[in-house]
Amino acid sequence: MSRALALALALALALLLAAGCARDVELIGGDGGAPACEGLGPPLALPGHSECAGALAARTLRYALCACRSLRTEALSTESFDSTGLTGSDRLSAAVGSNGELDLRGQCTLGGALHSRNSPRISDLHPRTSTTESLRWDGDLSADDLSVGGDAFVAGNLAGQVRISGALHVPATAIVAATVTAASVLREPVLVDPPCACAAAEALDISALTVAAAAQNDNASIDLDPGALVGDEEREHLDLPCGTYYVSAVDTREDFTLRIHGRTRLAVGGDLVAKGNFEVMLDPGAELDLLVGGTVVALGGKELGARAAPARVRLWIGGSGTVTLDPGTKLAASVVAPRARLSAGQLELAGSLLAREIQTDQLNVRYDRAVLAAGVPCGVPASPAVR
Repeated sequence: MSRALALALALALALLLAAGCARDVELIGGDGGAPACEGLGPPLALPGHSECAGALAARTLRYALCACRSLRTEALSTESFDSTGLTGSDRLSAAVGSNGELDLRGQCTLGGALHSRNSPRISDLHPRTSTTESLRWDGDLSADDLSVGGDAFVAGNLAGQVRISGALHVPATAIVAATVTAASVLREPVLVDPPCACAAAEALDISALTVAAAAQNDNASIDLDPGALVGDEEREHLDLPCGTYYVSAVDTREDFTLRIHGRTRLAVGGDLVAKGNFEVMLDPGAELDLLVGGTVVALGGKELGARAAPARVRLWIGGSGTVTLDPGTKLAASVVAPRARLSAGQLELAGSLLAREIQTDQLNVRYDRAVLAAGVPCGVPASPAVR
């Protein structure tokens, strides 16, 4: 088969999948409208309001890593890529943010900005932290070895070994140590807004959506039993076409693959427990919104998600418990868990993450900035990268 013919067939398949979704899908929990999402499968929606899931992800996951209450890690690195290959080689958009406490204890190398809406007290960055973009800090800051690639906005005193490539913006009364260097110093009011879109994420009741999916779904069209993914050691994969599907829980004993053939929603009423690799394979044009009413547990340091296209696997976690990931876990998805605490040892993340609390020993993030354009098919412009 020629390359041109293969590309033509792939495009035709994607168009057929989209057309199939437009024919049969209804909104669950929405108002039955959302013409912008027509042909995209069911959007995530609340009563009286509907929004394409991709558009919600695009404005919720502008940061590679964002914590609503606290972010604590011994070592952190971020960089970015685009799984669609459409936005060039810009590696400077993998920003990190926290609406609360930020505790970076080891070496942190960030391929993007660092923004913290911290309590107005002395906060430390140690031993070595570098950003390729801006720094925004709400309060006093002391750093052992801090390098800022862009402008720095600090709403308090600044001490320690700090090098700022751009301008330093500080209040008129702020004390700036002699060991701080900057291209210029601007004395002006500094206001640091909460970086993480936690309010928007918390407004989406994932648990309620899983309950709605239990009552109205497309399980019958593929003869899917709600208990099919609990303890079935013989099942190695599940094929899901476009539509909404529901299972009571997921507890896979061995390696398992979800094969997604359209724009699909899978709602999990309880927890998702993966004891082996949990791979998501996506057809061209396919997307998965995986809604988990409880929490997620990944055991054995395995892989979870879609390495080739993390932006097209959106993992929405509604529970308020702990997302537990064994050391060595490789998570490849765009994760929104505004009520949950994520606990991990050494974690490799491809995609993006927003959670209530994040605590790891070592965290390496490859931000899939394709998520910023996830709402474009719904008629929503791409979200701007954080600088």
